[in-house]
Amino acid sequence: MKVSVIICTYSLNRYQAVVEAIESVQQQTHKEIEIVVVVDGNRELYEAIEADFIDFDEVTIYLNEENFGNLQSVNVGIELATGEIIANMDDDATAAPDWIEQLVAAYREHDAFAAGGPIEPDWVDGMARFIPEEFFWLVGVTHKGVPDEPGEVRNTFGSNLSFRSDILEELGGYPTDDTVETPVSRPARLNCALDYIESMVAAYTTYQRRSCITKSSPTAPT
Repeated sequence: MKVSVIICTYSLNRYQAVVEAIESVQQQTHKEIEIVVVVDGNRELYEAIEADFIDFDEVTIYLNEENFGNLQSVNVGIELATGEIIANMDDDATAAPDWIEQLVAAYREHDAFAAGGPIEPDWVDGMARFIPEEFFWLVGVTHKGVPDEPGEVRNTFGSNLSFRSDILEELGGYPTDDTVETPVSRPARLNCALDYIESMVAAYTTYQRRSCITKSSPTAPT
């Protein structure tokens, strides 16, 4: 089962992070993958990434000539993707080696329409003690109260989310209207489009996202 992983990026400040993100997907235990990197309106960033990965057949790099925003960039990635499963991953995240393997297992074992899992924080300057775990979603990572075992859920985080490609094709990709979009609401909004993906089988994985809390913030000692 071939899996396409879409990574959208736009800022040179994320260059090193996106390189690490791509490399973490290249190192997956499931080898039937492709990586689609969509650079949103930043030619310098595009050329830097292309120089690093031009020799890797599994990596496709595409440049939007102008900045279209994240959701439209994801839709560009969907059009370029050739996998049976299309997964989303943020440019400031790294995936555990068995991330794709666990997602594929969810599709094979549960006949899932969509599958995803948690995002674990990789605190840059120590854990943010002033944010209760119930509010970790504010920094884009999984919060306390989310199920910690595999099972059916209403939605998962947009940065660790995948769909069967035929489902995304029938949906026409992601909506790109002016509705406020969050990691939690993204799959929920797609669920509203077709009732039959109201619930998903979640393949819970180890998935890290950098959460940069500056040293001037009241964090725990590092």
